[in-house]
Amino acid sequence: MGVVRSRDPRARQMRLTKHLFFDRLTVKTLKWWSLVAGVAALAETPGWGMEIAWTRMAGQWPVEASPLVGRFTSGDQTEILIVNRGGQVLLWSAEGKPIGDGQDGAVCQLPTNRWTTALTRVEAEGGARFVVASVEGLVVGLDAKFQKLWQHKLPGETSWGRAVPAVVASNLVFSDQSGTATCLNPNGHMVWTNALGAGPCKSPPQTFSLKPGEDSVLVPAGSTLFCCDSDGRIRWRRELDQEILTRPEVLSFGERQIILCGTASGALFAFNTAGEILWQRATDDTFSNWIVFLPRRNAEPLILFTGLWGNLHAVDVQGRHVWTHLFRAKTRAAPLVLDTDGDGRSEVFVPTFHQHVYAFDETGALTDDVRLSGVMPSALVPITGSLSNHHELLVTTTTLLGYRLKAGLPRSPYGPTPVAQVVTLHPPATGEWDENPALLVNNPRGGLVNVQLSLTDTQGWTRIVGRLTSRSAFEIPLPRLVSNRVWSLRATARDVAGKILDAKEWTPTQRRSVEPAQTSVDGLRAWATPSFAAFDETRLTPSRREILAGETKLVSVSSLYLDEVDEAAFVVGSTRDEFTRARVTLSRLARTDGAAFGGSVVLREVISTGSVNGERVPDALPALGEAGLIAIPPRRAVKIWVSVDAHGAQPGNYTGVVSIASLTADVTKIELPVHVEVLNLRMPRNFPLTLCTWDYVPNRWFASRSNEVLDDMARHGVDVFPRTIIPSAKADAAGKLAIDWSALDAELARLERRGKILFHLGHPPIEFTTQKTDAEKRPVELDYIRALRDHLRERGRGYADFAFYLLDEPGLDNGLNLHVLMDAGELFREADPKLLTYTDPVAGLSWKDYERIEPLVDVWAPNMRLVSGLLSGDPRSARILKQRTVWSYECVSQVKSLSPLCYNRANAWRAKFFGLSGIGFWTHSTTEVDHWFAGKGINDEYALVYPGELPVPSVRWEAVRDGLEDIAAVTLLEEQIQRCRRAGTKGQLVQQAEETLRIAERDVMELSDEAFTESRDFLRAGDRVIGHTWADQNAFRRYRKQFAELTLALASE
Repeated sequence: MGVVRSRDPRARQMRLTKHLFFDRLTVKTLKWWSLVAGVAALAETPGWGMEIAWTRMAGQWPVEASPLVGRFTSGDQTEILIVNRGGQVLLWSAEGKPIGDGQDGAVCQLPTNRWTTALTRVEAEGGARFVVASVEGLVVGLDAKFQKLWQHKLPGETSWGRAVPAVVASNLVFSDQSGTATCLNPNGHMVWTNALGAGPCKSPPQTFSLKPGEDSVLVPAGSTLFCCDSDGRIRWRRELDQEILTRPEVLSFGERQIILCGTASGALFAFNTAGEILWQRATDDTFSNWIVFLPRRNAEPLILFTGLWGNLHAVDVQGRHVWTHLFRAKTRAAPLVLDTDGDGRSEVFVPTFHQHVYAFDETGALTDDVRLSGVMPSALVPITGSLSNHHELLVTTTTLLGYRLKAGLPRSPYGPTPVAQVVTLHPPATGEWDENPALLVNNPRGGLVNVQLSLTDTQGWTRIVGRLTSRSAFEIPLPRLVSNRVWSLRATARDVAGKILDAKEWTPTQRRSVEPAQTSVDGLRAWATPSFAAFDETRLTPSRREILAGETKLVSVSSLYLDEVDEAAFVVGSTRDEFTRARVTLSRLARTDGAAFGGSVVLREVISTGSVNGERVPDALPALGEAGLIAIPPRRAVKIWVSVDAHGAQPGNYTGVVSIASLTADVTKIELPVHVEVLNLRMPRNFPLTLCTWDYVPNRWFASRSNEVLDDMARHGVDVFPRTIIPSAKADAAGKLAIDWSALDAELARLERRGKILFHLGHPPIEFTTQKTDAEKRPVELDYIRALRDHLRERGRGYADFAFYLLDEPGLDNGLNLHVLMDAGELFREADPKLLTYTDPVAGLSWKDYERIEPLVDVWAPNMRLVSGLLSGDPRSARILKQRTVWSYECVSQVKSLSPLCYNRANAWRAKFFGLSGIGFWTHSTTEVDHWFAGKGINDEYALVYPGELPVPSVRWEAVRDGLEDIAAVTLLEEQIQRCRRAGTKGQLVQQAEETLRIAERDVMELSDEAFTESRDFLRAGDRVIGHTWADQNAFRRYRKQFAELTLALASE
């Protein structure tokens, strides 16, 4: 369609000052240089580091847009403007102090829409000073006092976070998903519009000048790139291979201009100003939204862009790949390219959807990794630091937070670390190339170390993987692409000052098979394996790692405490071409003195079940039963889990034999020795941490045999029980109550001596025989609550034995239902201030709302993501963790795809680190979905057990108990440390124990960090597995052995 001109003549000359990350980078004349050699060697000097200068709350809604920095009021001080998704415009000082009188410094409330794009500042003789567009396509102009001057509705919606106008002459050009470009002047009047008719405009338009005074605008629409003049008339159009995903960008250097954009096929296109294609390059990735440029000293600039699901790419002006830094996290923001310290070298800053800001140098090496709180959809913004030639950075998140980052050496978010020393790198052995090869890093002192792994192909394209970590031992898995090309690999380990601690170079050689070192008889093979080691039913021989660990010939449970449950495992593989039915039996376990093991052992088959993500997960653990029968498919393997319960056992070393006998006559029996080491250390009767799993038994899965179900829960540490069984009541005209206690009494009997009850109760369920006003109902409701209190006391439950569950997840809807909690909390406070109340807030809870509910809540259980905000200075986390009783809970989705070690087991460790007294998981078995089958939606696999006559445990359920036992072992060790400190004895051993605890605690915090971010927020559907490595599962075993040895040594006289 043609251009439609507006008749409004009042367009005035203006100057538009845009946020730095939207600026077009114009690179001054550069001599053409060849590519700098040695990219794969990586920089030998440390890069720019970041630390948090301050953290501030940013209103009632998540912040999706970058801040705007400038001088906005009458003073000469730098200020910050932020718009959040709900349309609050906040004005802060450069120090993050609220200037506006509203919530968290609000100065304006935009109309009810979704506001996800930054404000654009307009400087003109008249009209708006600020313009902003919503997802719904509403464009609003604000005056210098942040009052609405005008609004204009675009024909269609805009793309999330990309409603960025282009500046054409004196006007602003917006595009929308109707495929229309609209030009507005500063007064909000339409100058022209052009319905391009080529598909939706999902990426913003961009301006460039062919020559001074001759502006053009580039508008992507569908798969077509349009070049229009300043009046909206089309100069040229170019059809590309697929939909355009990035805003067009113009790189100017010398006398040349190159137009660049990326498409849905992963192709990067370069054009001249006449629209002719100069080159096209496949990127092997899906584009995110933006392209930026990296100027370099004595070299041509680089073209930078991120993939939608991770990776930072650098391409030269001829379209050749230079480097790609590989990482796995969604990105929507433009990388910020900035010389932060005035040294002539630019840094690159990339915020991600999994709570991390990455900093890279010009060669693509990782220089810092800062953990914040929440999704970061928008670009970082520079703000002048204390030195005029230095910059600091602003970043906002969807957890209602704003941060300012300043220069500083990289640091661990989990506390001080020693200087990294004696760090060694171990490339994979040749034989490991068939088995998920990885670079192993040993860092025994737990110092902060920066490890860079680079892989360069024969075309000179270098892939880089960086890790900034204080973990004592970890692996960097080699990318899958290594297996099918010729590569040169190099790894370096540096301390935070840039000193090289170790370096390795290697070239993968020809693969060779692994020699089997397992018991093998007549087509059946069996070998021991760690219980949490990866299992692949198609692998019929032990992995090289299993062989090198020397554990394939012995099924072993070591360092087992009295009254503890632990596990071992073994694999049985069949090379036969038909199904094999076999019987698995375990002999009597006994010590050398003949004493039998007094505990119990259960053999369970590890069954793989489907996940929402799409993979099969070795997770269900049904017991083999009295017959001990297993069925092995042709050329497949099965894994057997050996659960050992030391309740009733005596200390000592017990041995026995597990036998695998095929029911087929021509296959001989296989035997594996079994060893169980029981220490003279006893688990406490009650774990140091409480556990809540929202079971609501009897429920749909377990309608009967409730006591047996609850007994199993107790064995796993559950001692907090939310319940919806509330006595019904009737009130006569005089307000006299008749309460039916029968259902409650049955529930109290079921839960007697099992733990605390959380009653879901707001207003009591009272049936009034006559019409009553709320005011008239109030005294009757108070009488009901007091009667319930007294009845519970008569049944042996005092104030500490129950609490009232006021509201589930306040903050989930950004405060819309907070009145429910307020109303109920005030009712209980009036009835009896000693009654305990409970709630479980999430990170959508604003500071204003937190302050409203704080006086009404006694037991706090924020989700672990909100708790973890303490690491980056979240004021809500800091305040909540000062309360008397603080637990946490977890409810991330697609949990089958999460490592049971990094998520289920580590949850207790994280609670211990933050000083909490309890943890929770949604849910034990409250679901309508049968977990034996793959779920269809992201909320279809929360349950920790599988349905059966009684609960069938999962690997995840066992890991929950293991985590509670880990912290019990930590607590026993800490008690011995304190005892020795008071006595002034064993000082060196005490120091060793404290250092061991420090390293172990930080190791688990780091290895689990990613699992405690909602995977659907930052990983692509079908790619949401967050696993653990061989080093991870070894770490837990190593810690428990060390804890036991140190506890025994400190306890000895």
